[in-house]
Amino acid sequence: MHITIKTDGTVQAFSISILEDLWQDYLHFKKQAGLFLSPDKLPQHKRYVRVAALLLISYFEGITNRWCSHILETQNRDKKYIEDFLWKNIYNKVRFISKTVEANDLISNIGRLKDLRNDLMHYKEGLDWQLFKNTSLEELQKT
Repeated sequence: MHITIKTDGTVQAFSISILEDLWQDYLHFKKQAGLFLSPDKLPQHKRYVRVAALLLISYFEGITNRWCSHILETQNRDKKYIEDFLWKNIYNKVRFISKTVEANDLISNIGRLKDLRNDLMHYKEGLDWQLFKNTSLEELQKT
């Protein structure tokens, strides 16, 4: 929370949450992607879908880290253990959450999300067309 008291006595208060911002940005870019569905606007559509996908992935990882931190704190783990744990890969963190809260269906969906992130973040020569073809609002919503 950031609070500013001006000289005239008025107060401004801002509650800052990067996770909330990531979620709102994801929703915004997903909506923007839907505005460019005509064939002549395909590059813009793909651009917005890519941005929305990266924001969704960032949001998901942030939420996953928050859950893991909370669970580990309730298990009385020390701060160093929690910090080290949060560097584990997303599969391990989702498995940990799933085992803890018995939500095993999370694991099956994480593979698709990680594959999408890897395709967008780790360029592979010669796969441009495949990535372009598979980048759509429909695929984003499935993920």
